[in-house]
Amino acid sequence: MIRFATLLALVSVAACGTPRRSAPLLINDMPGPLEIRLAFQHHCHHCHPHGSSGLGPALNNKPLPALAIKAQVREGLGAMPSFSSEVLSEEHLEQIVKYIQALRRAE
Repeated sequence: MIRFATLLALVSVAACGTPRRSAPLLINDMPGPLEIRLAFQHHCHHCHPHGSSGLGPALNNKPLPALAIKAQVREGLGAMPSFSSEVLSEEHLEQIVKYIQALRRAE
């Protein structure tokens, strides 16, 4: 029941907002250290290019807290696959969350 409520809350918050409308960020223009950018590029970029909408929704305009982002990555939701700790380490997941939060602050 708690799992369902968490997923329902994630879907509700993720539906808010609009896709990023600014010019795409190049890897050298992305915020954060290179290791964080590379983790995002490897695991997320093909569906959420530069945090904007693509196959998946935009990430850079969603006010999700870190805990909700991590839960969605680990559990998956809709078309989004789940990423186990064998596929995406806790360290890389933490880096990706920091990167998504940095995208929100980027102009």
